[in-house]
Amino acid sequence: MSACALAEHLQRNAATTVAASMVIGAPAATDGVTEIRLFWWHRFRGSRRAHLAPETQHCGRALRCVSDSRAEAFASTHGVVVWVGSRPQAHCLPPRLLSHTWLLEYSESPGYYPELHNALFTRQFDLKVSYELDSDVIMTALHPMVEGGTIPPDEWLREPAARSQPAAIVYIASNCASRNEREQLVRRLQAALPPTLPLHSVGKCLRTHAAPALVPQPAAGRPRDGTTWRSKARALSAYAFCLIAENSIARDYVTEKLFHAFAAGCVPVYYGARSVERLLPHPMAIVRVLAFPTLEELVRQLVEMAANVSLYREHLAWRDDGPLVQRWWKRMQALTGAARTATKPALFCELCRAVQRARVAAAAAGGVRLRELTPSPRPKHAVWPPLEEGRGLISWIRTGWRLEPRTLTRTRGSRVRRPPEL
Repeated sequence: MSACALAEHLQRNAATTVAASMVIGAPAATDGVTEIRLFWWHRFRGSRRAHLAPETQHCGRALRCVSDSRAEAFASTHGVVVWVGSRPQAHCLPPRLLSHTWLLEYSESPGYYPELHNALFTRQFDLKVSYELDSDVIMTALHPMVEGGTIPPDEWLREPAARSQPAAIVYIASNCASRNEREQLVRRLQAALPPTLPLHSVGKCLRTHAAPALVPQPAAGRPRDGTTWRSKARALSAYAFCLIAENSIARDYVTEKLFHAFAAGCVPVYYGARSVERLLPHPMAIVRVLAFPTLEELVRQLVEMAANVSLYREHLAWRDDGPLVQRWWKRMQALTGAARTATKPALFCELCRAVQRARVAAAAAGGVRLRELTPSPRPKHAVWPPLEEGRGLISWIRTGWRLEPRTLTRTRGSRVRRPPEL
């Protein structure tokens, strides 16, 4: 059943269901155990979860968490989890019953889901489950569950980065439709860097060199033995620099790519969230693309580091400080609550605890909503300013504009070549 059809079905049923209370109340305890029921709104679109019987997780002695996506369970549920990525009918949401606590879940940035910037959309929700560090339940790249995983410091490669060949930069990406023009960054760096510091793109996007041989990632649900992540780290360690470019710029949107670079021992050239500083083990752990006002200055810095071994090693010295690395790792685990949500059952329990806390607080306040989510903040720049010019030229090309010396003219029905400098 489509999202819109299911929303209409639930709306009709909720109007006549006694269980659809008009007041938010704390769930009652049965035999000393409080049961929280979660309804998943198209989280796994087209998967089996929406058709299975309820799944129950025992979250300690006093809490039982039930995950249920059956339509008949909707009205009597306590928490409704809405995944913002449930396309293509994101505008069709379930009916908003006053007895429900709504949770907004997202793992991608507002660059792909602009409704996250919209107050009319976000204020429908009570709790947030996302990578943002102010979320009620945080899911960042430091969590073991996150796709790609992270490599604990005990498994990091400790040998120096391979320098048997001239210093080089590696870039790996499979999404060629970024929101921050990272593809333009790659092209411009490749054109501006000298032959002594080439940029190798080895992923599916903009591939210029053969991809490194990686051990296949384990199937979903299977335990990881670390082989996959060590294999990737070893491939990255063959390069002096790793271009770590997120697919968009958003607050706290930092993916596992950065932590894989830390494990590999290459210096990350990072293009992404300005708030990445909150997740760094040391201020010199990365080269921040956004800190440079021009492409030329970024290139100058990278060339100088590649030529100056002492300067280069300064950016990796923190990795040899064992106590510093361990303190950072513990701080990251505490900041994100990673240990509490290391498995899917643990994540479900954490969601139920958040719903339970919210409902207890609302009941104590007389059954009124105590919180409405605010929109995700817009970044100061969605694209690195030096790339804005290139984005404008590409936009003109795509829409039929032709750039002439000292003039800008529109052409109809003509094919326009891309300027050679792009």
